[in-house]
Amino acid sequence: KSFGGAVAAWARDVMGLELFPWQVHALTGQLVCDDAGNLLHRESLVSTARQNGKSVALQALIGWALTEWSEQLGRPVTVLSTANQLDRAEAIHTALSPVLIDKFGAKKLEAIGRKSVTMRNGSKWEVRAATTRLHGGSYDLIVVDELWNIPAAVLDEALRPSMIARPNPLLSCWSTAGDASSDSMIHLRERALAEIERGEPSDLYFAEWSLPPGVPASDDQYWGYPNPSLGYTIT
Repeated sequence: KSFGGAVAAWARDVMGLELFPWQVHALTGQLVCDDAGNLLHRESLVSTARQNGKSVALQALIGWALTEWSEQLGRPVTVLSTANQLDRAEAIHTALSPVLIDKFGAKKLEAIGRKSVTMRNGSKWEVRAATTRLHGGSYDLIVVDELWNIPAAVLDEALRPSMIARPNPLLSCWSTAGDASSDSMIHLRERALAEIERGEPSDLYFAEWSLPPGVPASDDQYWGYPNPSLGYTIT
């Protein structure tokens, strides 16, 4: 059982967008739940190449959480979206907030460096840059865009501690490929691969679209591996 299909339906009915199969796959995997609706994963990492539609998938996730998930839980939910740069985080707000205002009567606050949307049901979405100064909030859902450029200290000192008082939280991380300095992404990825190798289910969900090891990037038969939107938006 998973909420992934509900998020895809929300994107279709509210945003007017049909999510790509890879987006539905990633959302379905990280939103697996038990019969009582409790999420089985507390953290997730989804990675693809650039321009494959990660931001659209996380917009649908945020919108669904503020509306339908809140209704199912019977209480307001608190959501934080963040990114490696403030302008990237605010771009999600620019795209999604008009939909929430138009379709659900939400109200938005725009302050320098701190934007938010408050829903009629009491749910709230905050938009911040990913820094170690992110303190004071308590969140049911944190969506992280471009984890590759966010230090591990931000996850450990700011994001994870802000979720410990919530009964059913999810830290949902999305990213393009990192580099040797991407300590937070490398740690999550290595942990996930080790658990897969051992066949151990855990509270971490991991999905990556990337080239198979050792193949030449110039060989076009492999271009679809890191680009799951090839043939949809990528030509």
